[in-house]
Amino acid sequence: MGEPIITDVSQIYANNWSPNEGMHLEYMIDGNKDTYWNSTWEAGQEQTPGEPHSLRIYNEAGFPDTVQVAYTMRQNDSWHRVPARMRIQVSNDAETWETLPNDMTLADFGGQSFLSSLHKDSLTYIVSGIGGYKYVRFHQ
Repeated sequence: MGEPIITDVSQIYANNWSPNEGMHLEYMIDGNKDTYWNSTWEAGQEQTPGEPHSLRIYNEAGFPDTVQVAYTMRQNDSWHRVPARMRIQVSNDAETWETLPNDMTLADFGGQSFLSSLHKDSLTYIVSGIGGYKYVRFHQ
C-alpha cells in the first residue's frame, strides 16, 4: 500500500452527517480505530433532506487511475457500521459527475454476516477509472 492521498480534513466533504456521530470528518483519517464518522441516520436530522448521502474526496493534483480504499468499521456491534451500497462518481469541478460502472456493495466485502465477524479488521476496495479526476464521490 502506498502513501495516503487524503491527508487533511479539508480534502473531505459530506452532505449529510450525523449531528451526534458525524461532526468530525477528521476521524476518517486519524488512524485511530476507536474514532469514527457516521452519515445521518437520525430521522429529520439531514442537512440536505431528500438527497442521497455522499462522501466526497479531493486531490488537487488529480487521482491516479487506481487507488486502494481502506475502510475500518465501527468498533462496536452497531447495525450501521457499513454502507449497503455506494456508487462511485468522478468529477473535475464537483458539479458534473460521471458514474463509474463498479458500485461498492456489501457483497464486495463478504456480506453482512461475514462483516459482523470481522468488524475489528480493516477492509480494502480497489477503485479504478479515476485517473486525472480531482474529485471522487461515494454516493448512496
